[in-house]
Amino acid sequence: MKPFVILALLFFNACDPINSKFEGTSWEWKHIQKQPRPFVPEFNPMDSSKVELGRFLFYDSNLSANRNVACATCHNPKFGFGDSLKRSIGTLSDTLHRNAQPLINVAYYNTFTWMNPVFTTLEDQMRNPLFGEAPKEMGLNDQNLPDVIHRFLSQDLYQEKFAAVFPKEAITIDHFIQSIAAFQRTIVSFISPYDRFLDGDIQALTSEQVMGKDLFFSEKLECSHCHNGRHLSTAYKDEESRLGELSFFNTGMYNLDSLGSYPEPNLGLFEASLKNQDRGKFRPPTLRNVALTAPYLHDGSVASLEEIITIYASGGRNIIEGPHQGDGRQNPNKSQFIKGFKLTSQETQALLAFLHSLTDTTFLNEPEFQNPFGLL
Repeated sequence: MKPFVILALLFFNACDPINSKFEGTSWEWKHIQKQPRPFVPEFNPMDSSKVELGRFLFYDSNLSANRNVACATCHNPKFGFGDSLKRSIGTLSDTLHRNAQPLINVAYYNTFTWMNPVFTTLEDQMRNPLFGEAPKEMGLNDQNLPDVIHRFLSQDLYQEKFAAVFPKEAITIDHFIQSIAAFQRTIVSFISPYDRFLDGDIQALTSEQVMGKDLFFSEKLECSHCHNGRHLSTAYKDEESRLGELSFFNTGMYNLDSLGSYPEPNLGLFEASLKNQDRGKFRPPTLRNVALTAPYLHDGSVASLEEIITIYASGGRNIIEGPHQGDGRQNPNKSQFIKGFKLTSQETQALLAFLHSLTDTTFLNEPEFQNPFGLL
């Protein structure tokens, strides 16, 4: 079908996903080891051709209004699919409100984004960076959408790939979203030294890392109340569990008014619930490859693992000057598990060593996750 004919059939549906039929679909999960398979919505089944199309789209800056930002700009594999910035920059040079979360094992989350309980699939979440207005990330809107789609459908490469995955269908932005989501679900990491240790290789961790592991999962530190299981986050679902409990915590990072307020526009779960007890509550991220994904927190305000350990040891963050002044340790919404602790220098180093054992170098170098157009 000629590009201009396809474009003539375009439509944009911002609410309901398409329900395409896939004949002869094929997919085999290669990297999940012994773990449960991720939850995949029925309307977007996995398929090898779709995943490959999604990988091309993920790395293609033509998907942004100014052709200068791709999904991979904020989710670069060398940073564990994060971007190393406090807050990312959108296609129109807008500074985004929050730190770009790494996409490691993103298929295993039960909600998406830092603080929105409504986004329960990758497909739902993706509309936000594509079409969000304040700030603009990818900068798409009803006016420029046909032109953006035409950029792809005018290329032989994409005409062939879309035809292979969505035969005889008028291509819409929903097809883009479904393909990218399918690729994102493949970005799994379960071959770190810590994983090998759990699977029976007792030599995979050093004695120092084992000490750090024991500290991490101890009642003294309470880390595992937010970061547990193989996913190392309580915000979890898989093919069997499906939904899981919603998981949002206030960790005492701010307390602007002694009432628990966080700096705007990052008010936490409160923005959705409007309940005062939800001020400053955010979804706990996975700690996989955490040594690669600095800076930390929803606003990128913590630069290193050493710094965040110090903050949690203090039972929260006390900011003594500047616009965000306030004692987060006294935040009334702070989780009961953020109570502070004391570590020796040896224990601190052991905890850091354990966190570094969560780095999966196989994942970082997996060819199937890399940029098909070359280096970023």
